[in-house]
Parts: sequence; C-alpha cells; structure tokens
Amino acid sequence: GGESFGFLSVRDALAKSVNTIFAQLNIRVGPQATVDAAVKLGLPANTLGLADNYANVFGTASPRVIDMANAYATLAAGGRRAEPYLVKSMDFVDGSQANWAASPVVQDAVSPQVAADAVEAMTRVVESGSAGGARALGRPAAGKTGTTTENRAVWFDGFTPQAATAVGMYLPDKDGNAQPLQGIGGRSELTGGSYPVAIWTAFMRDLLAGQEVKDFPPRAGIGDGDVRQQEVPVPSAPEPTTSDNPTPSTSSGPSTPRPTWSPTDIRPSDTRSTDTRPTPTEQPRMTPPRTREPEIPAPTAEPPALEPPADGPAANKPEQDRPVANKPPPQPDARAPAPAQAPARALRGQPLATSYVG
Repeated sequence: GGESFGFLSVRDALAKSVNTIFAQLNIRVGPQATVDAAVKLGLPANTLGLADNYANVFGTASPRVIDMANAYATLAAGGRRAEPYLVKSMDFVDGSQANWAASPVVQDAVSPQVAADAVEAMTRVVESGSAGGARALGRPAAGKTGTTTENRAVWFDGFTPQAATAVGMYLPDKDGNAQPLQGIGGRSELTGGSYPVAIWTAFMRDLLAGQEVKDFPPRAGIGDGDVRQQEVPVPSAPEPTTSDNPTPSTSSGPSTPRPTWSPTDIRPSDTRSTDTRPTPTEQPRMTPPRTREPEIPAPTAEPPALEPPADGPAANKPEQDRPVANKPPPQPDARAPAPAQAPARALRGQPLATSYVG
C-alpha cells in the first residue's frame, strides 16, 4: 500500500496486482456483467458468495478449486468450456492398459479473440508480475495469484496451452473457520506467489514432461483503436497585459515580490531550508517540491523453495498480491479426491485440481 502507479493499462495492472484499476472497471461495466463472465467461463451460478455487488471483482466468492481450474482451462482452450468430471479409478480384468479418452461436453463461452487478449494479459503475471517463480517451468504459461485478507487463503491458478491447474491453500480450525497462514515453513506469512506458485510449477513440470512446447495464440487487440492516451495537462504561462492609460504606482518604497504557491508545491513552512529570511536584495528562498518515483520490486527470479529455509524466515512476498480480497475458504467438494496433508501443518481442503485442454 501507499504507492501510486499513475496511469496504468489493465494488462500492467493485472501483472502488478493493482486492484484499484479493476474496481474502476467493475463500476464501469457493472458487477452483474462480472458475475455473468465468471459463470460463462466455468463457475457454477450457485457458487457461494458470487453476487451482484461492486466488491465481487476482488474475489469475495468462494469457488471450488476444480471450478477455478475449469474456468482457466476455458481461456486456455480459446474460449471453449468443457464440463469438468473426476476419474476415480480404472480397473482392467486382464491387467492390460487400454487407450481411453474422455468425451467432454464442450460449448462456446467467449470468442477466441477475447480469450487470446485475456491470456496475453495473464502471461504478464508470470513474465513480470507476482507469479515470477512459474517461469521455471520453461514453457509459455499464464495465470493469476491470489491472497485473501489476513492471508487466510492463498491461490495460484495457472495454465499452459495444454492444461490448467489451480492450487488453493487454506488452514481451517476445528470449526471450519479459515486461519491466517502465518509462521508456516519458516515464513512470516504465505501469499499466492509463494508456495502455490512453487507447487503449481513442480506439478506442471511433471505433468507436461515430454509434451510439445506450445505457444499461446497471438493477442487480438480488441478495441485497441478506441483507446485514447491519457495526457496530463500542462498549465500555460499567463500572457502579459497592457493598458493605454497605465496607473502610476502609489508605493512609497521598494517592494519585495511575494512567492507564489500552488497545491502541488511544498509550503514554505514545510521546507528544510536552513535560511528562509529575505534580504534587501533577494527573494525568500523556497525549497522546490521533492518527488519520488514509486519503487516497484523486481519479480522473483526463482520459484520459492518448498522446504523451510535454513537461514530463517524468508518473505518472498509478491508485489501487492491482493486480487482476491475477503474470499472465504472454498467449500468442500464431495466429488473431489481426498484432501492432501502438508508435512508440518495440515493445509486441508482441495489443494490442487487440473483440467486438460483439448
């Protein structure tokens, strides 16, 4: 917090997790349009907390991990949504392995052009944003990190042209209430760019081993011709005025010009000058306003380690990683496989779901 990024494109705001840009966008398009888009991509309409309000763009709903994987798979598939399903086991009488392929129900959700533009924006999250650790996968990838208020849940939903995987981590107490993810693995707190990105990268590396490295479709650039560059107005200097009948001055002595001040200047009382007293031959000294460029931390070059670091806590906190504020923990899914257990503390729930694209 406390930083100002000035004018940002939606693509840059997505990479840097500048949520105020999306708050403005949600007001402009309307929160119901945001709900409709989420349902089109793959979230069930009855998802807990998915409501028509201006805060929904921050992730106030509680979708299941499998539904998030399916929604991102829709983008990876060029806008084609498939109904998700689970394969529990396959038994063969003679012990042989048969070639088996699913026949999913597929329908158009968004146009290929819309999907291509959304995917291109999400690649920036990996290339220069909060999911920089996913670059270790070594192939084109896109996605978005998420960290709820007080770090009660952390996410990374990512995909390649072949598969989408969602990783969600949360720690419920005995009553099912999510607790802050702090002091785990030697870290002061967890974020979406920490363990979720590391788990996603390790899993996808094995999942895609031996498969062809594919690129995403090129960006379509919908509406680029309608974008107007925002220009900051520069005040012009006042023009001198002349009079045919000048009025003589009534001053009885020499006058000292008064310093001018504008809302963007630092007031004379706030300056650090050591001598502000005027002399007969000079004007009062004023320290010019000081400006400071926002410091944007560089993306993480390596994926965060899965084991506790040997030299104490390590933050590895992604920059302003808060795209899913106030999201309650995902609801248990009766169809999902048994929850995984972390080595040190149980991070219960649905930690990982994968949806194949095809």
